[in-house]
This record gives sequence, structure tokens and C-alpha cells, in this order.
Amino acid sequence: MKGELRGVAISRGGIRINHLLFADDSVIFGRVSIAELKRIQGLLDIYGKALGKCLNEKKITIFLSSNTHWGVRTQIQQGAGVAICGSYEKYLRLPAVVGRSRYYTFRSLKERVWAKVNSWKNNFLSQAGKEILLKAVVQVIPTYSMSVFRLPIRLCKDISSVMSRFWWVHMKNDKRIQWRRELMQAKIGFGPSMIWRSLWYAISLIKEGVA
Repeated sequence: MKGELRGVAISRGGIRINHLLFADDSVIFGRVSIAELKRIQGLLDIYGKALGKCLNEKKITIFLSSNTHWGVRTQIQQGAGVAICGSYEKYLRLPAVVGRSRYYTFRSLKERVWAKVNSWKNNFLSQAGKEILLKAVVQVIPTYSMSVFRLPIRLCKDISSVMSRFWWVHMKNDKRIQWRRELMQAKIGFGPSMIWRSLWYAISLIKEGVA
């Protein structure tokens, strides 16, 4: 059976993968042909007999390429005897297929952050309350995806922008806090106190944080 299952190539000229195992799930890759299907079924039968187990067809689905001819699709479905799913967009809440534009693939993260932040827009949140919500709720939203994928810089900036607007907008009149611009442009002056000198030296760090 060696070499009979070609699988899929990770990249052009790269190594090929014919299966992936994660937790209690198995993903098998193959060409869209009856011959390939029979080989995979044969391997699964050998595996089941060796372990004394049988496959649960209700938990098996087949995902075919979008350019698969409808006649071949029908043959595969009849030969396999299991359901064929029309789309395979998510697996464990993560995108199973990432297209050329990673930004549009993960844009839902920005939308979730925006929806969450807008649901908190009320007159009862203090600065401390907003800080807790941003750190404990909003920053957790992209963490799961970031543990697997490298998010586009553009998307990270958009998410940071949404969080910054929520942090700096005043609750009552939806206008930016007036002292922010004055602070950024302030001079150290003549004979400053120790407190003002310490604040003035930290303005550069504040500019980086709110940029």
C-alpha cells in the first residue's frame, strides 16, 4: 500500500500529508477517485479488525473540492455510503481552510470584538471597569486563534483601534477626552516638580501605547 495514497502537498514541491490526527478525530486526505476511496476503506477495515472496532458512519463526513464534477461527486457518495458536507469552514471553531487573504478569513474576530465593545457602551462604566473588561474579555477573543495562526498585522491594528476608541471615548458625550492632546504636547517648563518631571518623561511611552 506504500505510495498508493498521495494525500495533499503543503506547498508547491513540499512534503505531502495523507492524514492528520487530533484528539479523537482523524482527517484523511486523498484524490477524488473511486480507486482512492477503495484503498482508504480497505485500510480502515484492516485497522478496525486489528483493534476489534468498527467505524461509526454517522460520524464520518467527506469534503470534496469545489471543482469536483457532479458525476464524480455522486459516485463517491454512493461508494462511501456516508454524508458529503457542502462546506468545511470551521473545525474546533477555527477556519479549516485559509485562503489567500488571511485578513478576510479572520475578520470575524474584529467583528466579535466590535460587537462586544459596543454592547458595553453605557454611562455606568468607570475607567477601571473598562480596563477590566478589555483585559479579561476582549483580549481573550483572539487568543485562541492566535495560538494556532499568525494573524495579519492589519487585523491586529484594527482590533487595537477598536479597543483604543472604547478606552478613550468619554461615556456621556462620545467625545475624546480633552486633556489627551494637551498632555501629549505639554512642555516640561521651568522648575518642574518631581511628579511632573516623572510624568513628562513617560509621555513618549504613553504616545506608543495609544498610537
